[in-house]
Amino acid sequence: MKTFFSRHLLSILAIFVLQTVMFRTLTTAQTTDSTKTKIYLDSYRAALSDGELTPEESAMLKTLQKSLGLAELEIDSVKTATALHLPKMIDQSGRWPLVLQNMMFGVGLYGWAIPYVLDADEAKWYVAGEMISLSAAFWMTYQLTKKMEIPHARSQMIRYGSLVGALSGITLNEFLEPGDYTKVNCLIMMASIPAGAILGDRYYQKLKPSLGQSWAMTQWGEIGANTSREIFTQFWAEPEPPEYDWVNWDDWEDQDKAFQRDHQNWAKYQMLFYTMGYPLGTWVENKFFSDRQYTFGDGLMISWGRLTGMAYGNFLYDLISGGSNNSQTEGLFNAVGSIGGAVAMDRFILKKDYTTGQSILMVLGAISGGCFAAGIPIIFEVDDSRVYDIVAIGGSLGGYYLTDRVIDVRSEANSSLKETNSFSIAPTLIPHKNKILPGVHLSMTFD
Repeated sequence: MKTFFSRHLLSILAIFVLQTVMFRTLTTAQTTDSTKTKIYLDSYRAALSDGELTPEESAMLKTLQKSLGLAELEIDSVKTATALHLPKMIDQSGRWPLVLQNMMFGVGLYGWAIPYVLDADEAKWYVAGEMISLSAAFWMTYQLTKKMEIPHARSQMIRYGSLVGALSGITLNEFLEPGDYTKVNCLIMMASIPAGAILGDRYYQKLKPSLGQSWAMTQWGEIGANTSREIFTQFWAEPEPPEYDWVNWDDWEDQDKAFQRDHQNWAKYQMLFYTMGYPLGTWVENKFFSDRQYTFGDGLMISWGRLTGMAYGNFLYDLISGGSNNSQTEGLFNAVGSIGGAVAMDRFILKKDYTTGQSILMVLGAISGGCFAAGIPIIFEVDDSRVYDIVAIGGSLGGYYLTDRVIDVRSEANSSLKETNSFSIAPTLIPHKNKILPGVHLSMTFD
């Protein structure tokens, strides 16, 4: 009995020792696995600290994974955990055009306007003012946009607002003190540009358009401005100067003064209609085309449509007028052509997403088609200009059509890829059998 009890006690002790050893071994293994996972997690977070994982970093992480013996399931858990703690990356792709624009405003306006307003008449102040304004515009814009989300669409709308603001300042100056450059004129101009930029930014914040949509808004703004100006000239023709009469000098001088007064009055109202056309055109785009999902390539296509329609308006005027010159009627044909071209192009690209490269190829194809068609009557020595107008229209339309058939334009339903037009070559690292080998990364894309 005593022997049986001793043997039983020894068995219990042996099992206890075995369980203790197994527990320590398992704990050590779990600690080791946890350490390996933490090493990979720290490396992965360091690689993603700039918000981007380069090919070289991916290669190094792949090699690290093999060295540590981590399974894909563990890697997926690391990526999921890292994504939850990543800082939000802001889009500043449109920052540099905004900085460049403000630097140009600094040189073109503020550099000379500030010394003029402050009565600094010496030449050194104007020269220094240009240089200092250029640098100050860079520094101020850089600091203001340091932590600001500025995609290209927002930058485009701010530029558009600055343009409308500048035109508004010019128009206001024409009504207050036409033809003069006083301090009041300079102050109005210096205030109108940033005011327009602020309004353009608020308009972007309200609508949140894509880059293509913001580009289309600016194009319709141009269409609205040109159309408003041409409608104005239909009802108020530009005054004609009196014929010079050296015999009746006093009468001619009185007529000339009346002409200068009338022309100045006509010019300021024409400028008013032109400036008011910009917000009117933008309203038309937002009213009738706001549901479009324009890419930047689509926005360029709207530009080509507008310019092509304007050219067709010239051709049609030449066909109808028979060579006569009436600037009022010709301008109206241009305005109607630009509207028709933009609307027709919008219908043409409906349910399609053109990339930047494809839109450029389209306009190049149209130009090539028009030139090819215009070359044929030259060979046959045709003298009638109307023939050239007809073949240029037909040839450019054929160029648009054939180019569109050749290129592979994706539909809006399949437009999930980002546009890329680039060529790059850079050193890289290639993982091979738990080793890292040097290599060359070549990337060449053209949409």
